[in-house]
Amino acid sequence: MYDHRVKTLAAALVLATATARIAFAQPGNVEPIDPDEPPPPPPGYTATPQTPQLLPPDRSESTALWLSLGGTLASYALVFGGASMAAGSNDSTSRLASSAASVGLVGTLVAPTFGHWYGGKGFTRGFGLRLGAMAVGVTALVVAFSGCSFSFGHDSQDDDSECGRGETGGALLGLLAVSMWIGGTVDDIVQAPRRVRRRNSARFALTPLVQGDRAGLALVGAF
Repeated sequence: MYDHRVKTLAAALVLATATARIAFAQPGNVEPIDPDEPPPPPPGYTATPQTPQLLPPDRSESTALWLSLGGTLASYALVFGGASMAAGSNDSTSRLASSAASVGLVGTLVAPTFGHWYGGKGFTRGFGLRLGAMAVGVTALVVAFSGCSFSFGHDSQDDDSECGRGETGGALLGLLAVSMWIGGTVDDIVQAPRRVRRRNSARFALTPLVQGDRAGLALVGAF
C-alpha cells in the first residue's frame, strides 16, 4: 500500500511539472527569468573578440624623426665643435674636446638609425650604406697612396717616381664614399617615420575569445 502511494505521488508531480511547462509555452505566457542570470545569446550568435589588450601601443612618427635627425645634428656638432676646441686649447681641454669629437664621430655612424631602433628595426639600408662608405673610403686611401713608400726622417715621396699615380682613382673612390655616407644618412632620417608607421600598422597579440560553450585564445593582428 505504501509503495502504491509513493508511485501515485511521483506520477502526480511529473504530471504537474509537464502541465506547468505546457502552460508557459502557450502564447502570452513568459517563463520567469532569474535576474542574476545573464540572458542567453540569440540563435546563431557568435561572440566577437574583445578589444586586444596585449597589442603594443602605437609609437610616434615625429619622435622617430627627431631621434634620427636630432641625434645626427648633435653628433656633427660634437665633431666640429670638439675639433675646433682641440685646435686652440690647453692640454686638458684639448683632450676633453678630442674625446667629444670621437664620440661625435661614432654618433655620425649610428645616430641616423636611432629612429629605426625606436620603431623596432635594428639594421637599416642607410646604416649599411654608411658602413660601405667606410670600406670604400679606406680603399680610396690605399689607391691614392699606391706606389708611395713611407719612412721617417725624410720625404720619401721625392725619391719615389711611382708615388701619386693613384690619386685620380683615389679621388673618385673618395667621392663615392662621401656620396654613400650622405645618402645613407639622409635615407635613415627620411625613412624613420615610415618605419614607425609600418610598425604601428602590423602588430599581433593574443586575446581571449568566448564562443557559445567554448573559450580560448585568438591571435589578433592589425594590418
